Amino acid sequence: MERKNKITYTMIETAIDKGIRDIKDNSNRGIRNLVDLGTHFSTGPFQKEFFIMAQQMLNNDNSPYYKLVNQIFQNTDSCILKRFGINLGYNSWIYGAEKIKKSKKNNGYNVPWALIFDFIHNTKDILSIKEIETILISGELMGIYCGMFFVNINKEQLNSLLNMLKLHKNSSYFIFFKPDLLTDGIAKVLINAGNIVPMLAMDIQNYIICRNAADILIKNKCLYGIYNMCSDFNFEYLISDEYLKQVEFLHCAFAFYIKHGLNETENKERFSKFIQTSKSAIKYPFFIFDFYEDYAAISRMISTKEGFMAIKSNGSIEFSLEDTLDKGINLRTQSLNSILKNYTKD
Repeated sequence: MERKNKITYTMIETAIDKGIRDIKDNSNRGIRNLVDLGTHFSTGPFQKEFFIMAQQMLNNDNSPYYKLVNQIFQNTDSCILKRFGINLGYNSWIYGAEKIKKSKKNNGYNVPWALIFDFIHNTKDILSIKEIETILISGELMGIYCGMFFVNINKEQLNSLLNMLKLHKNSSYFIFFKPDLLTDGIAKVLINAGNIVPMLAMDIQNYIICRNAADILIKNKCLYGIYNMCSDFNFEYLISDEYLKQVEFLHCAFAFYIKHGLNETENKERFSKFIQTSKSAIKYPFFIFDFYEDYAAISRMISTKEGFMAIKSNGSIEFSLEDTLDKGINLRTQSLNSILKNYTKD
């Protein structure tokens, strides 16, 4: 990171420390001050639009967003909120976004704002921790300061991954995994890292396991969320008050809905309406996101193209949501930069 941006980072850190103290003295005013801070440091249309929208949401002192944000501040270690918030809000969406835009202008190809690692279906030749780190370093050089990992691994492998990610102090990471992998030891790694948000898989059958994992995260004051795979089969349940109440009892900050097998036209329309309603009228004290659409929306604002790219466990690449691998493209034989240069031109 250039010296100018390191100075900006330090200024933001100082201002956020003050903002956190203000929230403890006068929560509503402190929250508004933090949003105003974000507006001040915004440089692009995406950032300005986001913080202007946040300001509008907080115009009413009775806005449910105050309750939501207050709950997050009460349940989460302030160092995590500061580190993760700056890494995502500034390093990724402002500093990194500027590098991505400059690269597209100068080189003519698209760079995703976040790297997605889809390791749900592991292979025998899964990428090593060292290989993953090499990919992350290449991404940081291009302005990618966010990573999302969907993993299906054991506790030892998860611990190794987290210990590597915490060394990348300027980046932010979301780790999607089954709640039975969560231990006190892993929670300690998360709290010490400060730049990693765990996302627990929650479905119809595993609420008790999720509850136990959430208790560990709450005890350690970690920032965390849940996610689900939303299909035609479970759609009705996942948008029901019963499911959303269960999520509420977990006291998490986010709920990510990932469309996977949601094919019926009527269900797609109802899902879209559910997401829109959830965002415009907060009913539950957590943020609800449509994973693919919100990822694409940020991509369009940063680089004018959705820029989806998933890295599979063996290093192969997927450039669409159709679960179809692009044959012959593999990060073990080509660099991240060369793959983007050759396959993401407008």
